[in-house]
Amino acid sequence: MKYLFILLVLNFGVSLAGLLDMFTPVNSILAKKKEFLFVAFVYDKKTKKSCGGALIDNGRVITAKSCLMDYNVHNLKVCVGGTKSNQGKCSKVLRGETPKIYNNKKSHSLNNFQIFELQEEIKNATKIEIFSGQIKHTMKFSFVFWENPLLNIFHNSKTLRYSRYRIYANVACRDKNRNFKGLGVGTILCTKHIVESYSTCYKDSGGALVYKDGEKYKLIGLLSSVDWENPKDVGKCGQESQITYFTHLEKHRKDIFKDNELDEQNEKESSAAGPSTRPEIRPINPDFLHGLG
Repeated sequence: MKYLFILLVLNFGVSLAGLLDMFTPVNSILAKKKEFLFVAFVYDKKTKKSCGGALIDNGRVITAKSCLMDYNVHNLKVCVGGTKSNQGKCSKVLRGETPKIYNNKKSHSLNNFQIFELQEEIKNATKIEIFSGQIKHTMKFSFVFWENPLLNIFHNSKTLRYSRYRIYANVACRDKNRNFKGLGVGTILCTKHIVESYSTCYKDSGGALVYKDGEKYKLIGLLSSVDWENPKDVGKCGQESQITYFTHLEKHRKDIFKDNELDEQNEKESSAAGPSTRPEIRPINPDFLHGLG
């Protein structure tokens, strides 16, 4: 009888945790960990809307343009290291920049990003770089997803697939015909190949797709949008038929980073190959970015 009571309590706890998962803020408790202090959230105080993002330096954050189409820059706040999207180390936004190429409707999922400059730097943030090189299916990625700390308490297969594998998930990238796709520049088409890393939804737009290379975190792209292959699954989270789009940021490095930052990053990447053969760094084209605030 004693064991039956314990089982009933555990089952109730699992059910309750699953219910609470619908209301849990993005990335929750993991955002508090020091190693994840590049994980940022853009919060609109007026509409209460929030989006994922990543600090590309202490004073700027990158997120998905589609997540905040219409906004007043004075209502925006960027936070890092909190358990809710409006908690942690926060700063108001000074201004926003969006690539004009986003205005090309055919390029939305390819170039779905914008940059916000902060009024105050967020100090001691984790240093992050833009990933350069070939993306392999065997890589382990780090995602910014909804995360419920309560789910980590329970260790049966049903709850593990919605929590424990959320941050470091093996992801297979496939095209619409479910063929494995070699990835170069452009949009990353991903469906979650294993059940344990189920698909994105809700406030995940703008969330960082990050590869951990040794002790370094390298930003591959941002969550852009989701399509469903099966019309019956539209709006449902975690479906096998979901295709998650990412904006691949490598080709935008020169437009994201300031000249000196890009120069420093290229220096590090080429140092292992002997004498530097870096091409001349072109200045940022002012016509490429325009203010939104």
